[in-house]
Amino acid sequence: MKVIRPIKAEDHEALERMAFTSSMGIRSLPKDSEQLYEKILMSQKAFKEEMQTPHSHLYIFVLEDLITGAIEGTSGIKAKTAVEEPEYTYRIETVDNSCTTANVPQTLDILKAQIHRNGPTEICGLYLLPHSRMSHLGKLLSYCRFLFIADHPSRFDDTVIAEMRGYFDKEGQNPFWTQVGRRFYDVPFEEALERQSHTTTFIPDILPKFPIYLDLLPREVRSVIGKTHPHTEPALNLLIQSGFSLTNEVDIFDGGPKIWAPMEKVTTIQKSRTATVSDLPSELEEGNWIIANTSLNFRATSAGIRLNEKGVTIDKKTAEALGVAIGDTVRYVAI
Repeated sequence: MKVIRPIKAEDHEALERMAFTSSMGIRSLPKDSEQLYEKILMSQKAFKEEMQTPHSHLYIFVLEDLITGAIEGTSGIKAKTAVEEPEYTYRIETVDNSCTTANVPQTLDILKAQIHRNGPTEICGLYLLPHSRMSHLGKLLSYCRFLFIADHPSRFDDTVIAEMRGYFDKEGQNPFWTQVGRRFYDVPFEEALERQSHTTTFIPDILPKFPIYLDLLPREVRSVIGKTHPHTEPALNLLIQSGFSLTNEVDIFDGGPKIWAPMEKVTTIQKSRTATVSDLPSELEEGNWIIANTSLNFRATSAGIRLNEKGVTIDKKTAEALGVAIGDTVRYVAI
């Protein structure tokens, strides 16, 4: 059985292994051992603190195989973004260029730098090891975060965003950075990301002071603005199915899309329900449900569930994985 739980200090080596084997552009997994360990400590603190309002806390979850003890994936939530430092994006705008002269375009699209402060909640850091991707585990890693948010709404904003990784070609190059970002900051993409992982204070110095006309960019660059990495498409599709919508903003480094949703409109939150565990048989038929406990010592898994007048029935193995007993409350949603 696989279970989602908060990350622990002893998961550092597994998280580091995922970071150093993941492909370019996954911001939540910097290829820096010390940074990764700092993130783990931040997450442990977030799960332990009592809070009534959202702040810049980071919650990291891992997917563990309970039989082997192997860590197969991770995902996370930033309770609130751009609190300690501002964040930056490009907004795609259409400007009116109408005139009476023939052969002049009536509208033009531009990229305009934007600054964000005191931003919304962000879901982030979804990564699943390659051998685990041909199953429902991606949904479990993604959707479990919304069950946690549903049970602890005061910890999060009423809006949620996600910034998806941008497009990279077969050689691992990002056309957007090559043709746009590097014109203003002449360093390799990975060096820019490494610096950004420590601070955003340098970013105003590397952003263009005036809007960029998209028609001045090469066609191959225009075609990937707002496009995501092929490996990220399943995660994007899951979120779109969950009620997220594309925005007109893209990342300043890789041109990846930014999506958003009102928290109340996220279908996983809307459709989830809570109930009391009423029975624990030794076995239960399999089913496509995500089930979680409702405590800060979070646990979630995919298993069968049976609804009844007294609450819900789950099997003993599921109850042990979730750390619940008869009389405890669980939150569940159909996959």
